Amino acid sequence: MALDNGQIQLDVQAGIALSIPNRYASATVFTKVQLSALVMSDINPDDLKDENWNNDEYKMQSTAEGLAGGTADLGIAIAKSFDLPFREQKYLLAFLLKFKKSML
Repeated sequence: MALDNGQIQLDVQAGIALSIPNRYASATVFTKVQLSALVMSDINPDDLKDENWNNDEYKMQSTAEGLAGGTADLGIAIAKSFDLPFREQKYLLAFLLKFKKSML
């Protein structure tokens, strides 16, 4: 009965990025995956009675329901640095292309 109305939640994230710096235009390729799951339980006390364990016709009433989903990202970023003519300031111009896929 300790599991009655219980919940288990799982969140997992993983990602990696590869950068290629140079003096013309730096590039970064990246990917990230995120997964989430939730399981909820509803335990019926009749399922725990000894006489029901040996009864082949007894149908358990306890349930567990779950939901899972996630996203996957893949992208590339390209950036170029420019020197401004005063106070040695730098200006950075970047372009980012990103694809996102939802999973259920």
